[in-house]
Amino acid sequence: MSFSLSISEVARSLEIQKLGKILQEEARLGKSIVEFIREPFLRKREEVGRLVVALGSYDPLSKAHEALFLRGMDVARNKPARTSLDELLMVTSTHHFEKKIDLQKNSTVYDRVHALEGFASCYGNVSLAIFNAPLFVTLAPLLQEKYGQEVSIYFVVGADLMDKIVDPQSYHHNRPSAEEGLEKLLQHSFIVSERSVNTVEGAKVLRVEDLKRKYPLLQQHSDRLLEINLQDSYPDLNTPIQEVSSTLIREERNQGKNTRSLEAVGISD
Repeated sequence: MSFSLSISEVARSLEIQKLGKILQEEARLGKSIVEFIREPFLRKREEVGRLVVALGSYDPLSKAHEALFLRGMDVARNKPARTSLDELLMVTSTHHFEKKIDLQKNSTVYDRVHALEGFASCYGNVSLAIFNAPLFVTLAPLLQEKYGQEVSIYFVVGADLMDKIVDPQSYHHNRPSAEEGLEKLLQHSFIVSERSVNTVEGAKVLRVEDLKRKYPLLQQHSDRLLEINLQDSYPDLNTPIQEVSSTLIREERNQGKNTRSLEAVGISD
């Protein structure tokens, strides 16, 4: 099976790859940078009131991601802000503190970013950016520099990712320390959806209340944790939405199955 790529698509992929390599070099010099590669027309960043931020690998973007983003936007829209303009910012990191890329199983970072442009083109208020550091706590102040200190930032995540964000071990080889980092990070809000996870006791659904019991620090910041439920999203989907993941899509693709029903809009177009 072969796929034809237009010259413009190849040129765009190379452009994104070049930018990513520059950011990786800056990271080696100790400089954390977020660079935009797509922004909505006819808006200025300082006009954005509520910024819903998704930081992840998205290989590929799934229906669960899409549901999380759209529901997160709905939740943020009901919160006070400096203006009524809302925006979804999808950030891809060139450096992940946990994951390593196996090119036999995974797409390159730059191909992932290029694929996200299809999704972003389906909505009018979506920006895309590349970030050369792994941690949310490093990203937050950079976004305030870009959008202004008064922008309301809402990170949108699954409960499984929130578990890793709060886990002190995630900060073991990074600065700041876990306590310092979390205190800074929880100045912003997190919109958190339940997720199906595997444990030694078997599969279970992880929720915000589970995280509060596991990490007492979160109980002090309950007002910053906004829980959402995605179970009524895409009712015609055969797989429960909390079980849909990029990994599932890759596994089914490797088995030769059609995965379009699991993918976010615009990804395979």
